[in-house]
Amino acid sequence: MTPRIPIVFLYAMCIGYLLAPSFAELDGMNRSDPGQYASNSLDADDITFIPGGNPECETFISGDSEESTHSNTIITENVTIELRPENYTISSDQNGYDMIIMENFSYLSSPGDPVLPLKRYNVLIPPEAQLSSISLHIISFDAQVLDGSFDIIPASPWMANSTRVEWGPGKVIREGKNIPVYGNDSDYPSEFVRLFPAAQMRKWKFVPVEFVPFQYNPLTGKLKLIKYAKINISYSRAEYAQAVGSDLLEDTVMDDRAAEIFSNYQEMKGSYATARTVSWPGPSALGYVIITTSDIKSNSNK
Repeated sequence: MTPRIPIVFLYAMCIGYLLAPSFAELDGMNRSDPGQYASNSLDADDITFIPGGNPECETFISGDSEESTHSNTIITENVTIELRPENYTISSDQNGYDMIIMENFSYLSSPGDPVLPLKRYNVLIPPEAQLSSISLHIISFDAQVLDGSFDIIPASPWMANSTRVEWGPGKVIREGKNIPVYGNDSDYPSEFVRLFPAAQMRKWKFVPVEFVPFQYNPLTGKLKLIKYAKINISYSRAEYAQAVGSDLLEDTVMDDRAAEIFSNYQEMKGSYATARTVSWPGPSALGYVIITTSDIKSNSNK
């Protein structure tokens, strides 16, 4: 007669599996390529560019649960940002080109393409956010087509001198204008807001967002002003994600600059507090985990 062997519930051994996602991801951050993107307002030596990726883990789960990954419910959350232009003027130069000057904005200035105001926002996300899940969604916006017709000035070439003019790859230049853009009956740029790859400055994890408050149709001369835009940056995290190491959160090297660098610093600074912890709700919230072998399972009647 085959003996009846009860299934062993090893709750204590399972806690590591339930809280597992972050360390492999954090380790991957430090081996990424920093050349993908560099914000003009940050020091390149302090920035790490972060690829997405999740560690693999398999467990048997019993009990009631919602949609889950690695025995943990995945939650989608948002950071909401509102974008607005600032005061601006449009004036004509001696050649008849129109130039837009906007307070506190720099410029989108690809050689031969229209010069338009541009601003980059560095948006903080929580330290436990899963970086492979980040996306941008435009919730609402208000646009106005300005009266009149405009001939927006093209950007100058790079490294222009008496012997060399560099316009960049893929440009077809006539009279200083990139014809594929200036001869096209569509808005430039095609998207007024763009999301760039996630990055990390010391302990601060963020995504750069680029906002161009004008769209220009070179063929018709029409200029559209984006008066307001509300965007969501979405990310996923495990409901009971492993807490970020205290050594990382105690890094204060860039804290004195964080408030001026990150557009949502006041809303997100609590996520990076040194005393931040992630509570463990106990087995009732997640069900329970059974660690066993196929022989025990097949010979048990429990």
